[in-house]
Amino acid sequence: MRLIDADALIPIMKYTTTDNEIGVFPIRIGFDAIKGVIDDAPTIDAVEVVRCKDCRFWKNEHLCLVMSRYGSIDTKAEHYCSWGERREP
Repeated sequence: MRLIDADALIPIMKYTTTDNEIGVFPIRIGFDAIKGVIDDAPTIDAVEVVRCKDCRFWKNEHLCLVMSRYGSIDTKAEHYCSWGERREP
């Protein structure tokens, strides 16, 4: 997976049109042209997070083995933390 900067992609798409209408992206350009524009889009610096529901330390919505040492903390399924490690399938 490659995360792209969609804001940087918009100006590239504006100048890829086949007519003089700036900002219009006609369908007739074709898939190859669109794919080329997306392939040329700059990537962003991002780190994938591990949600609690997918973490090997998470037991249920009230117990995370890492966070439990800090007291009573409810960890919901969509939460995440810097200690998250993806559970093996």
